[in-house]
Order: sequence, then structure tokens, then C-alpha cells
Amino acid sequence: MGLGTVTLPAGLCARRVGEGDDLTTHVTDSNGVVRVRVTRLAHGAVVGDACASGATGVQPLVIADRPARACTKTDGRRCYALLAVANVCAAAIGDAALVDGLIAQLPSQ
Repeated sequence: MGLGTVTLPAGLCARRVGEGDDLTTHVTDSNGVVRVRVTRLAHGAVVGDACASGATGVQPLVIADRPARACTKTDGRRCYALLAVANVCAAAIGDAALVDGLIAQLPSQ
């Protein structure tokens, strides 16, 4: 995620789907269903804030000594904006706990 390493639960795998400088990664289940989307760019390029619009319940956080925000998108998906570095978003409403669990593995304050 650009801020540390996480361990995926059994049955899930991470696969880079972006090309070139696009480091976007999908976490999929054993059936190939996307459960989490991680958006990240190479060479320090700035990633937009997933919580900047179309989101409710925005909460400021610090993750890995960096400013971050947690939010719920208007369609109900849970997202974390690791400001300027990456966005980590559930692919569906039911995957909020999975995203929370991955973020919880990163150092926070």
C-alpha cells in the first residue's frame, strides 16, 4: 500500500492491475471476485483523495505517520484515503470489515 505490509486473510490474493506508473492493485477472493481496490501511483505521484467527494462520515486519522481519512462513500463502500499516497476502498458494501482489518495492520496513532 506504500505505507507498509499487510497479511491477507486465507483465500485472498493481491494482484496488480495497473500498468506502467499505475500501481493499482485488486484484492480478490478464490473465485476472482474483487473485494478491495488499492489505488497508488509510482514515483511519488499524488493520488486523489477518495474521501474528498461523494462521502459521508469523514474521519481524520494518522496512519504510518501520515495524514489519512476514513469515510463511507455514498454507495455505502468503506474507503481510506492515505492522503496523496493511496486509496484503499472496499469493492462492495459487505467488504468494509475486510478493509478495516487491512488498515488496522498498518502503524497508526
